[in-house]
Amino acid sequence: MERADEAWQQAAQRYISLKRAADAANEQANDAKADLVKLAQHPSETGSGVTVTRFRNQGSVDYKQMPQLRGVELARYRGTGKMETLVTIA
Repeated sequence: MERADEAWQQAAQRYISLKRAADAANEQANDAKADLVKLAQHPSETGSGVTVTRFRNQGSVDYKQMPQLRGVELARYRGTGKMETLVTIA
């Protein structure tokens, strides 16, 4: 269903404007984070209200590679789904 009413148009324009501003701010935040990571020389450093911590994270298990699980229906172990809403800029 295509919407062209005034209320929809106003809400859409507001969303587009704010989303673009948020995306630009996110990019700037990522750049600032990269600068902090480059400056950090120890496993954990704190200053001016920011902490940079380096840690090793275990990789995820690739269940498809486990021969013991071939043929096992894993869907029955999956949690319940949930309804999500996606809003994109066309």
